[in-house]
Formats: sequence, structure tokens, C-alpha cells
Amino acid sequence: MDAPPALTYFPMSSFPNLIETGQLSSLKAGCFVFDLEVKPGWIHYNPNEVTVLSCNEMFRPLFPVSSVCQIQEQTLSINTQREFETLQEMFSRPIVLCATRRQEEEATANGFDTDFVIVIDPADSRIAQELIRITELVREKLRRRKKFYLTIDLMDKLDELSPLEYRKHILWLHCGFYITNFSAPYAILYRDAFYIWHFVVPCCLLVAAPYRVYRKLRCTDRRVDLNCRLVLKMSYAVPLILHCFSTDRPFPGRYLQDADKYNACLRRASEIHSLIDVPESQR
Repeated sequence: MDAPPALTYFPMSSFPNLIETGQLSSLKAGCFVFDLEVKPGWIHYNPNEVTVLSCNEMFRPLFPVSSVCQIQEQTLSINTQREFETLQEMFSRPIVLCATRRQEEEATANGFDTDFVIVIDPADSRIAQELIRITELVREKLRRRKKFYLTIDLMDKLDELSPLEYRKHILWLHCGFYITNFSAPYAILYRDAFYIWHFVVPCCLLVAAPYRVYRKLRCTDRRVDLNCRLVLKMSYAVPLILHCFSTDRPFPGRYLQDADKYNACLRRASEIHSLIDVPESQR
């Protein structure tokens, strides 16, 4: 049986070098422009050439982004046929996500974030089929005038990259995106969080149960898994950038908004092997 198609991922600090050396063949030279200094907004992208679905403040569009794309929520709002056609167009271009790997101390608020860029390349026919599967699901819901909230999330695949001895201290955040014509579910009243708040705040039970019934009747909430694997690309000549924090846990990727909570640190690129399990074949 053939291996699932691959999605390329790499530390954000390796991005310019990988583009320059042609190791990211799916991304044209004009897709991205990089500042010399790593700071919020240092990665400029052309939304007409690449679809960036990331609220990470290191990314900044060169031109206005389509109105269907709510960047801060990493959400594509699709309500009409014209917006559906925009979705198809966005999926015809390379899709770039940015997941933040957060490692925390067990007993304190200390920790650090490491950003990984993920590229979904529709030029790969098998990846294209996965994206078509998603758009057809959206088309069918629109045709039937149904409400939907689709979650396309790579968290499970990223969790598998975490070394077992550190896994309980690691969170992968902003690992995907959402497609919807409805509102996001209230996490405090929905799914796993419901059971937690049932015990912490018992009165939530009075609100949560009716909300869950209403949500089930009103909207299709569905998680869509991409049948793919993650393959690391790495520039070992470029250091890793860790964003350390030691106060309140800042919102991941908001390096401008939470500038006072982060301290950028450089580490040897080889330290990637202490952060993620890298197969020998990718080293």
C-alpha cells in the first residue's frame, strides 16, 4: 500500500533559507518576502499566490485578504456560491499553516513556544483529492441549506512528533483551520469541556445540556482529518528561535500583542531533535 501523501513542515526560522535554496518547490519565489530581522510581521506574503491560514503575527499580507478569510480566528466563512468559488480558488493555491509547539514547566508558568510552518501542496494529486473531499462536503451543505462547522486539524499528527518523555508538558496550538456558515461552538458548554465544567461549576449543567441539544439540531459540527503524513525539512545552518515566557501564559503567536511576555532566544538547530521525534531518514 502506498504511503499517505506528505505535508512539509519546518521551524519558522528555516523558512527564508528553504525558499532561497529551492527546497520548497511548491512555493514560488514571489509568494513570500522576508525582512532581515525576525520580528512580528517579518514574513510578508502575497495572498494572490498562497493561502495563509494563520493568526501568527509573524505573517503579514502584502495585499488585502479575501473577506471570506477571518485571519484571527483561522476561519473561512462560506455562505454563498460566490464565496464557495473563492474557497475553491484558495484551495487551488499552496496552503500555509503555522502551528505553535508550547512546552511548559510542570509546576510553574514558565515555558517556551516554537513555531512550525506547515505547507499543504495541492499540486500533489493525492492532497488535491483531500481538499476536493472537503469542498464537496461544503458544496453539499450549501446546496441543502444546512449549517455546518468543519474543523480541519492536524493536532493528532503533531502530537505524534512529541518525545514520549515530554508529551504531557507539550501542547500543539493553532494546528488547523475552520470552514463554516455558522458560529463557533462555545467550548465551555460543548464536548469535553462540558464534563469539566459540570464539576467545577455545577450550574453550567443547566445551560450546557440544552445548548448541546440546540447545537446538534441546528448545525453539523464535524472534524475532517487529512489523510497525510508530516515530513520535516530543515536548515541546520539557521538557529532555532524559541519564544520564552515566565509570567501569565501568553496567547500563542501574538508576539506584537504580548511583546512584554516573550523573550526570544536562539538555540542550535540540532536541538530540534530534543523538541520533536525526527526519523533517521529525515536527519
